[in-house]
Parts: sequence; structure tokens; C-alpha cells
Amino acid sequence: MGTSSPPESSDRRSPNNLPILGNDKVSLVELKILANRMLPRNSILRALILSELDYLPKVEARVKAEVYARLLHEEIARDIR
Repeated sequence: MGTSSPPESSDRRSPNNLPILGNDKVSLVELKILANRMLPRNSILRALILSELDYLPKVEARVKAEVYARLLHEEIARDIR
């Protein structure tokens, strides 16, 4: 997992409910833990999330969260077929 030093924390959350840290950084740590526990090892979404840095700028994290949601829906649809 990619890491970077954690910025100052706060109780604020982004529109996607990701924790917002000082300097408008968002922690992906909880998402990465969830992906590691819940998604199958062959999941492209899992690999993508786990490859991210632990902290991203808020704008970048929001865009990526939208992509993750689309990939999750695609993986669920494929699993159902």
C-alpha cells in the first residue's frame, strides 16, 4: 500500500463520507481496509484501491470515489450474470 505522512486530522467529511484532513487531504485508509476485507482477491477495484496513497487531495479523492463506485457496480453486474 502506498503511504504518505498523515496530515492534521479533523472530524470533517467529504461529500463521499471520506475523512477530510488538514490541507484538504482525504484519508483512504478506511476504504483500503474495507476493500482488502470485502472484495475478492481477483477484483480490479480492490487492486486499484489498494494501490492508492493513504492520503489524497480532496478533489482527486472525490473523482476517484466516483470511478470506484462505477467499477463496483460493474463488478457486481458481472458477478450476477
